[in-house]
Amino acid sequence: MNQAAEASPTQVFWPADLLPHECPRARILSFGYDTKITNYGRSSVNKCSIYSHAKDLLFVLSRNAVARRPIIFVAHSLGGIVVKEVWVLELYLIELFFFTN
Repeated sequence: MNQAAEASPTQVFWPADLLPHECPRARILSFGYDTKITNYGRSSVNKCSIYSHAKDLLFVLSRNAVARRPIIFVAHSLGGIVVKEVWVLELYLIELFFFTN
């Protein structure tokens, strides 16, 4: 934990603590995964691939789906790559389902 976080008696997780005040009708979900993918060159720590994380996120989204409700993703770094993979995977599944029957 860094010194700034230790000095503050309360921590703010902005998606859960601040965003509902700005967007009261929004349904806010967070998705976490193990981001430690290396052990400093010795061995791989996390055996999951980007595809695996994306598949897990897509499953969570499908279980929490609300029809005709837009989704806004807020991501950075590896999370942004996972979100892009979700988009590609979803397009593939839509094509597979609708255009192969």
